[in-house]
This record gives sequence, C-alpha cells and structure tokens, in this order.
Amino acid sequence: MSSSGRLLRFVLLGLTLGAAACGYKEKRFVDESAEAYCALLGACGLTADVDGCVGSYGDPRPGDGCAYDAEAAAACVEAWEAADCGTSYPVVCDVVYTECP
Repeated sequence: MSSSGRLLRFVLLGLTLGAAACGYKEKRFVDESAEAYCALLGACGLTADVDGCVGSYGDPRPGDGCAYDAEAAAACVEAWEAADCGTSYPVVCDVVYTECP
C-alpha cells in the first residue's frame, strides 16, 4: 500500500474514533462505567455478585448543570476496562463532569 493510502486509512480511523467518542451518550457512560468497574471488582475477588454490584452502583452524575465530556467518558470506561487489581482510580474519570455549579 502506498504511503498516501496508509495516511488516508490513518486519518479515517482517527475520524471514526473521534466521532465515536463525540457520540458517547451519557446514559451509555453510566451503564458501561458500572459494568466495567463491577467486572474489575469481580475479577479481583472483591465482589461475588457482579450483577448486584452493577444494580447498586448508582448514578455517577454529580447533578444538574454540569458539563458532560463524551471523550473523557469514553476514556474513563476504557481505563476501567484495561485496569487490573493493582490499578488505582483512573484520573481521567475526574473530568467526565466539569463546570458544576
């Protein structure tokens, strides 16, 4: 493949990933962050009931009036999914909601 063909594929991949993050709806973040966090707790032996954990996870949204960052939300879920038992809280999750009143 020519270098221009590789460049085009790289650009298209970047646009696709960027569009996916921009379209990362808040409801999806709430659901998938709970699933990823509880799956980690289950894998580390900290909960025997992953489904119960997901059901009791709660809503991570801090309240009305906060700005939601879809790109940070996608990165937060990816960080939880990539975490292992020695991983601390992913810092990127702190910037999913900003500008709260």
